[in-house]
Amino acid sequence: MTNHFQNVLGAAIRSIDETIVPAIDPDHPLALEQAKIISSALGHIRESLDSAYQYDKVQLKLSLDLLTQVLEQGFPDGSTIPSLEAVIDSGARVLADGPSSQEEFRTLAVAANRGVSAVIRAAGEVESEEARRLEATVVRQAQDSVALSRSWFRVCGWEVDPSQVLPLSDALNRLEHGS
Repeated sequence: MTNHFQNVLGAAIRSIDETIVPAIDPDHPLALEQAKIISSALGHIRESLDSAYQYDKVQLKLSLDLLTQVLEQGFPDGSTIPSLEAVIDSGARVLADGPSSQEEFRTLAVAANRGVSAVIRAAGEVESEEARRLEATVVRQAQDSVALSRSWFRVCGWEVDPSQVLPLSDALNRLEHGS
């Protein structure tokens, strides 16, 4: 089956590279640079398009894992935010059963990340060993998110040493399935 999105993006990239870039006045190097950035970004989107669903799913999983770990440690002052448990429950349901739309992955990941931020802000107001443990947990858990983001952008050539970064499909499979 023809992937029309791939075809449209390919045509746009060819148009930029073969028609627009050569027509840009050499006295306008910023315009040339911008056209090349746009072409590269479209190429990244084209190459990553098929991974977008899995990427959003893994992002939700990582966000829920972090929120769960942070909540298990508790707030330094002993308080809780009940709605965060609902975010975890909803996220677990969506990961198990599938989302009603891909946007549901993103919405729940944002809610989980906001929950983590709320816990961190509360911890920042209290100087304690619990607050330091929360911060350490966030830093540890963030490593997978950073690795995933680096894999996502590796395609664009924005890595100093791409050999040190997993290809996107490998990173997604490792994080989704633990392989």
